[in-house]
Amino acid sequence: VDCQRTATSEPVPTKRWLCWEWSFDADKSETHLWIDGQAMTQVDLSAQTPGSCKTVQGPKLFNKLVIGWEVYTAASEVDQEAFIDDLVIGDARVGCPDPP
Repeated sequence: VDCQRTATSEPVPTKRWLCWEWSFDADKSETHLWIDGQAMTQVDLSAQTPGSCKTVQGPKLFNKLVIGWEVYTAASEVDQEAFIDDLVIGDARVGCPDPP
């Protein structure tokens, strides 16, 4: 099920490096996101999520993962750029390094 949740009071910082951690649990049908170690609870999805996005369907085992940046908004005159570095994939939360 394609589902989205928009955070209204947890903005994503811009113009600096961020540590993103994303968790997907197929057995519990849950997703969670942390940015720089802070939980972004407004975009969590689970059976307890209010609204229509209560079920997250995905594979029990990831055998392919595509990492990138996709924009699903109207065309903009503002340049958008994102870099991805130091990708870690694991079966448990890894955590973010301390800022320099």
